[in-house]
Amino acid sequence: MIAANASTWIAFLEGSKGKDVLLLDKALKARQLLMGRLTELLSDPTLPSEVAKALSEVPIIEIRAGYWQRAGGTEREGISKGAHDALVAQTC
Repeated sequence: MIAANASTWIAFLEGSKGKDVLLLDKALKARQLLMGRLTELLSDPTLPSEVAKALSEVPIIEIRAGYWQRAGGTEREGISKGAHDALVAQTC
């Protein structure tokens, strides 16, 4: 099971062939994919409605109680190490 971030989805939808896109394609075909955040993708005003519908049909990772507190701690650790995007890391 994998989760893909928005940049991988965007590359996939644009027809790119990077390693991350190939892994996303493979996970989609094997039904081994969960969505993390849809907001970044669905907020694009140029996103075709059929793509939005297809994205909405991918199972979503459930956010459990305490998620935002854990994400804050993950962000704090990540910043101290020069990393970012704690929400993706915490969701995974």
